[in-house]
Amino acid sequence: MAQQLTAPQQSYCEHISRGLNQSDAYKMAYPGSAPATIYSQSSRMAKLPHIMQEIERLRAPVVQNQAWDRERLVRELWELSQAARARHQYGSAVRSLELIGKACGLLVDRQEITASIRSEAIVSLSTEQLLSLARQAQLAESATHTLPGVASSRQETPGDA
Repeated sequence: MAQQLTAPQQSYCEHISRGLNQSDAYKMAYPGSAPATIYSQSSRMAKLPHIMQEIERLRAPVVQNQAWDRERLVRELWELSQAARARHQYGSAVRSLELIGKACGLLVDRQEITASIRSEAIVSLSTEQLLSLARQAQLAESATHTLPGVASSRQETPGDA
């Protein structure tokens, strides 16, 4: 059975859930308290299980309303893109689409290439050989990230390296 909160404890929880710090919430809930009491008791009160549970219960709806997921982000960005297009603000529309691409993992700011090659083998390679390996890795990576129905405009041949 959950412990019943007193009116000042409930007030303390409500003030904390609205963003006040522990001391200010205690001052509001227990007006006229001595400063030494405020600092020691506000800290103690915040650690009580039934107080923590009530604060969590009061914060839950706020946290839920602020929660964003990928689907909501993409939907909001899409709506912004469409609104920008309607006002002929194509820069904003493109930026929204760019952010959608990043959120979906279609666009990345940088690529990390990992390989399991012994360091002695790398040291013995020439600059040309290293560049060739990097190009091959880049081609392999870009081949896995093409959009369906979109053909590559340039075909790499072994002589291009």
